[in-house]
Amino acid sequence: GCITLDNDHRWTNKTYIIDMFMHNNFINHYADLLGSLELPEGKIMCYIDEKSPSEKISALKQFGFEKEAEIKNQFIWKNEWYSVSIYSRFI
Repeated sequence: GCITLDNDHRWTNKTYIIDMFMHNNFINHYADLLGSLELPEGKIMCYIDEKSPSEKISALKQFGFEKEAEIKNQFIWKNEWYSVSIYSRFI
């Protein structure tokens, strides 16, 4: 798997974007991947498309993330519209 955490440069001070993905054979390890990072204080947001595995959402919830918003029909991929949820954590 891979996980990235970076400043969200659209906003000032302590606002971050986290992204992670995992090979399908290892989706039960999202919590391990998320636990490998030392999460900073501030607001951390993760954008999740509606086809993401439930294990990814469960891992976020385990680490205190909550669904903050849903953006309907945010993008199209292979002629199919996808909605996106924003999960965030603020400490």
